[in-house]
Amino acid sequence: MPLLGMRPMVFVIIVWLILALFVRMRSANPTMVDRTALIVLSVPFLLIVLDLLRADSIASGWPFVERSAALVVFPIGFLLLGAPTDARTRSWFTTVFTLSGTVLAVVVNALMLPYLSEAWEIDAPFSSTYRYELADISGVHPPYAAYWFLVGALFQLDVLLGAFNKWRPLRSLLWRTASVIILVVTALFIGSRMPLFAFGAGVVVLLFMRLPRAVAVRLSVLAMFLLGAAVLLSPGIRERMVEVLPFGNTTAQHIAMNSIEIRGPITDCSLALLEENWIVGVGAAEVQRSLDVCYGSLGLDHMVASGYGPHDQALHWWLSYGILGLAAFALLFGWCIRRAWQRKDALHLSFLLFMLLCSFTEDLLTRQWGVVLFACFNTFFVAGSTTEGSETNA
Repeated sequence: MPLLGMRPMVFVIIVWLILALFVRMRSANPTMVDRTALIVLSVPFLLIVLDLLRADSIASGWPFVERSAALVVFPIGFLLLGAPTDARTRSWFTTVFTLSGTVLAVVVNALMLPYLSEAWEIDAPFSSTYRYELADISGVHPPYAAYWFLVGALFQLDVLLGAFNKWRPLRSLLWRTASVIILVVTALFIGSRMPLFAFGAGVVVLLFMRLPRAVAVRLSVLAMFLLGAAVLLSPGIRERMVEVLPFGNTTAQHIAMNSIEIRGPITDCSLALLEENWIVGVGAAEVQRSLDVCYGSLGLDHMVASGYGPHDQALHWWLSYGILGLAAFALLFGWCIRRAWQRKDALHLSFLLFMLLCSFTEDLLTRQWGVVLFACFNTFFVAGSTTEGSETNA
């Protein structure tokens, strides 16, 4: 997905499903199907399909089904067809994703140098320039690129922490360390606040589940200090953090609304819509239309043109499917977190915490950039053997 884009990614997934089906049919001793996991992970998609019944037409509701298909495709592949999820596959799986994200980061930064140089000459804001050019070069909304980069960094940090208990070749540790640095620095340049906060939380989970408590406490303090220093030194995230402060949140200082000011109307319109439809929701196809009407009534035509969603996945499903949507969100994350905790799977728990926190500031499971990332790795970790939690990337 980071390197090939959406259409080739879909082709790869189809080929993978066909291979999994072929192997399953030829297997003399097929693996047992974890029905509970299959049902829990598929519930949100089934709710989205049922919502088609109240859409104005199949055509208006189908895009939401299509974009959310990953929520059922990966459970079918990993849980029903039994695609490999052993420790060796986990190592390759996470490594390939990290390397593809690292290549994307290097290429994007290299291509962006001329634009950043021009922005420097005219004293343009670094964060807005970087985010605009990243989206133009990669075609990806910047926060989702940050998710890819920081998830890849978490994957390799897990391996590096595991090296305390398991010997690793020096060259392996060096390239993984370099990859983590490249990915984190690029995410700092992007300047999305919640992904970096979620990354810090994920790192703390890895430290406390991988290392002795006394060591984990010291390294957690060090990690938070380094992340805080990086925020102060990096122009991307530093400029975005200023927006959160009272003196950085006034329209007198800029022409366009900043990210904090935009979230005010989003929250007001979302809650107003929820107040009237909190039981059954309005349907996925009507959420954006209803929000656009509210933005228009406030004179925010630029927000109508940009199509700002609720920017909160739990709220988005609640607005779309009512109480059942909120329950599906809670079940999906709650059950998976409980499963990861029971297995002592540090990487899975860290990944879930990262994605959960990010879902509170973005419609993460409504766009393919986010739902494919979540559904793929979450299902992979869920389907893995209970003995693999302590041997991540073995």
